[in-house]
Amino acid sequence: MNYLNLSEDKLKRIVDQLNQFLADLHVHYQNLRQAHWSVEGPMFFSLHEAYEQDYNVTKVQIDDVAERIRALREHPMSAFSQYLEQTQLSEMEYNVNPFVHMRTLLNDKRILIEDLRTLIEKAQDADDEGTIDMAGSMLAGIEKQSWMYQAWINEQESIHKALNMAMQESNS
Repeated sequence: MNYLNLSEDKLKRIVDQLNQFLADLHVHYQNLRQAHWSVEGPMFFSLHEAYEQDYNVTKVQIDDVAERIRALREHPMSAFSQYLEQTQLSEMEYNVNPFVHMRTLLNDKRILIEDLRTLIEKAQDADDEGTIDMAGSMLAGIEKQSWMYQAWINEQESIHKALNMAMQESNS
C-alpha cells in the first residue's frame, strides 16, 4: 500500500537527494571532528566548543535524514565507503590552522545548502511536505552557522590587517 500517496518516480528522486545530503553530512561531521580535535592556539577554547556544538547538531541531522528516508519506505546509505564515493565534500586533512578549518567548514556548508535547496525543489515537485519541513528547518540552521563562520573569518582578517598596518607604521 502506498500510504504516502507520492509517485514512485518522484519519491526515488527525493530519496536519492536525501542520500546525497546524508553522504555530505557524514563527511562534514567528520571534518568538524577533525577541526575540533586539531585546533590549537589562542582561540582554542572558543573554537573547540563551537566545533563541538556544531558536530552535535550535525549528528542529530544525520539521524533525522536517515529516519526520513526510512519514513519514505527506503533505506539510507549506511557505509562510510558509500558516503566517500557519493560526497561532494573533501575530507579535511590534519591542520592546526583555524583559518583552514573555517574555510573548509564554510565550503562544506555551502555545499550542504545547495543539497538542501535541491532537496526542497524535488520535494515541492512531489508535494512531500514532510521532507520540505525537515529540509527547511535544517537549511535555516546551516545558513545561520555559515553566517557565523564567515563573520569569524572576516573578524580575524580585519584584526590581522590592522596589526599589519600598525607594524608597518611603527617600522616607518
